[in-house]
Amino acid sequence: MPSVSPPVSPPPTRARIALFATLAVLLLGAAALVITLSHDAGGQPPPTSTTSRAQHLAQLRAEAVAFAETFFNRDDAAAAAGDPRMIDDIYVPGTNLSKAVKKQIADRRAHGVVHVTKSHTEQVEVLSVDETKAEVRFLTIITDSVVKDIRTGKVTHRFGTGQRMWRLRLARIGGRWLVNALLADDSAEQGQGG
Repeated sequence: MPSVSPPVSPPPTRARIALFATLAVLLLGAAALVITLSHDAGGQPPPTSTTSRAQHLAQLRAEAVAFAETFFNRDDAAAAAGDPRMIDDIYVPGTNLSKAVKKQIADRRAHGVVHVTKSHTEQVEVLSVDETKAEVRFLTIITDSVVKDIRTGKVTHRFGTGQRMWRLRLARIGGRWLVNALLADDSAEQGQGG
């Protein structure tokens, strides 16, 4: 019985090799483009397939709210301790605001006093948020605000109490929110006068 060999296909032509090479380059290029474009401007990796962009923004929004709720308590703690270094985890380093707050705390300490404030925050509202910045409005109610002598603890000056609307402009740095600007929100009071 004669043996039957399987049919032999001819070797690929140069045109076929060029076509396959071109397709491979296009696919690799497309993959590289998708990876490059999927990173946000802040260099953060994109949300995973299990975390949508909406979920990612919701997480950033929740973190901005939590930051605003504790902002004045942490700022006030630095002033009460007379320790300017405590604001490093609150403000964007090197901004005029950061420098001014540090100077105010250091100047009071140099005069032997600290500023002690008791307050709480309400009505936190995120006005805008993305991967690099957020703006938050909130109401702060001051229940006590005094200047005390560091050595004796004696109150040397008492400030008034009350409430005020504020706006925080936050920057996302190192995976956390920091204050870039703090503004009194007079628009909220103007809108209530009628």
